[in-house]
Amino acid sequence: MAFRVRCVVNNEVAASSHLWGEHGLCFFIENGGHSLLFDSGQTPTVLQHNLQELDIDVSPVSTIALSHGHYDHTGGLPHLLAHMHHPRVIGSPNIFEEKFSSRGAKMHTIGISLSRQQLQTQADWIAQEDLLEIFPGVFITGAVPRRTDFEHGDAHLMVRHDGQVVPDPIPDDRSLVLQTDKGLVVLLGCCHAGLINTLYYIRDHFPQPVYAVLGGSHLKPASPQQMERTIQVLQQEFDSVEVCALNHCTGFDALAALRQVWGKRVQPFLAGNVLEF
Repeated sequence: MAFRVRCVVNNEVAASSHLWGEHGLCFFIENGGHSLLFDSGQTPTVLQHNLQELDIDVSPVSTIALSHGHYDHTGGLPHLLAHMHHPRVIGSPNIFEEKFSSRGAKMHTIGISLSRQQLQTQADWIAQEDLLEIFPGVFITGAVPRRTDFEHGDAHLMVRHDGQVVPDPIPDDRSLVLQTDKGLVVLLGCCHAGLINTLYYIRDHFPQPVYAVLGGSHLKPASPQQMERTIQVLQQEFDSVEVCALNHCTGFDALAALRQVWGKRVQPFLAGNVLEF
């Protein structure tokens, strides 16, 4: 199956484009007669502008998949829901939990702005716990087990649970998997579960090798030790990866470290860029 993946929203934009950047992420995926959006960026304003610049009409699109419940991946939903015809929206049931970022004494709300009830008035909400095939050859992962001893969550990310604000393990973290003729293409949102944990999950569920890894890897806050172990496992266990196009929460240092060992296989995936498989 031939796939076309376009980055609609990202922190950085392609050179000479008229797109706008923001701390957020949105992808548009096409495959024959099927298309879907993965995440929606941070704001309706940037999402609308970039969709217009890229000449993407969302009205015939039937599906939105959500990687998790943070604002920088769900903030453009109001625009999409207003311009789509009651789409199905797929994601973890934990997406609607009240989420915060804690920096010292300051606590900021960083969750989705829509309630489950508000979303359900404009969309068919599909809460999924396990691996789900969205279209033929397009899957959304279930909850990814935390198996590695070196990939750690962000201590400043919090969630309200049973009336208490506690560290958020982000069980709602999801990724997409595309089955292409070249192998599996893994499309990451923020990868809070950990890049290696996510790749282990995919290896457990699919017989094909991973050909490409795209999107936000959440390696920007990684310690040098985590980065070293991540690169080691990638080289030893996932050397089938020929395309490593990362963005959003990956960070320049992580991209540079990966490119040092994998060379031109590693590239940024900027808003406006297109990859075909």
